[in-house]
Amino acid sequence: MQNRIKITGNFIKSINFAMQQNYVPVIRNLVFYNESGETLTDLEVTITFEPEFANVFTYHIDEIQAGQSVELSPVRINMKTEYLFSLTEKMVGSITVTVDKEKETLASIEEEMEILA
Repeated sequence: MQNRIKITGNFIKSINFAMQQNYVPVIRNLVFYNESGETLTDLEVTITFEPEFANVFTYHIDEIQAGQSVELSPVRINMKTEYLFSLTEKMVGSITVTVDKEKETLASIEEEMEILA
């Protein structure tokens, strides 16, 4: 997979039930920079979580011109309240952000985070 898009963002390093109840964002923003020499259209952003402490998030980007970027802010992640409330010890998890065009993955990043009891 050759990255044609560079993904950057501001991720928090830990989350817990109280933070979820106070609407603290897990991802403050994401920036998708088109590093290819062509305009990219009809892109699908997918954010997944391991373990599944939040619902899968999807977002459609109509187009990113060559050499330009698109910012997604805020990223409205729907956390699983019951999951966070039921934790009895700290866990290490991850957030994976992928950008696909049709069935081809153009870019992917993974960020590690702590899920606190």
